[in-house]
Amino acid sequence: MSKQFKIKNYTSSVSVSKSISEIEELLSQAGADMIVKQYGDDGQGNRFVMGFTFTIKDGELHQMFRLPANTREFAASLLAEKKRPRKSTAAKVNEQAERTAWKVLKEWVQIQLTLIRVHQVHPFQVFMGYLYDPKTKNTLFDIAQRDGGFQKLLSAGKSDT
Repeated sequence: MSKQFKIKNYTSSVSVSKSISEIEELLSQAGADMIVKQYGDDGQGNRFVMGFTFTIKDGELHQMFRLPANTREFAASLLAEKKRPRKSTAAKVNEQAERTAWKVLKEWVQIQLTLIRVHQVHPFQVFMGYLYDPKTKNTLFDIAQRDGGFQKLLSAGKSDT
């Protein structure tokens, strides 16, 4: 990614717990009838929220979604931009990356739910890649990426004309 692109909320001071709470509230207001947090371990015994699984009902269709906050990848991206990071830099970048990643995710959810509310998109259209199968523990995105990629999915219904 170009260095000229400024990352939204790069300097956010909003706590991770506040952004997580706001996402839960937004999903609840949008009609989610189950919201569960997934936790991970950083390898040093510290637990952290990795994302949400939630369900939304639309008519007779009731679907589960899994929405991750990839804070480790976010931190790696921020750290890669540092020319010569010091040891103390990594810890600061990790903390900032968590705040920023969750703040960005909160704003993304808020924007998507706004589009749903004003009938610009359907809930499943917005969250399609996050459709989640608890039996296989995969999202639709995971399956498409693993099983031949997106081109295979897009060309599945393609006619020979």
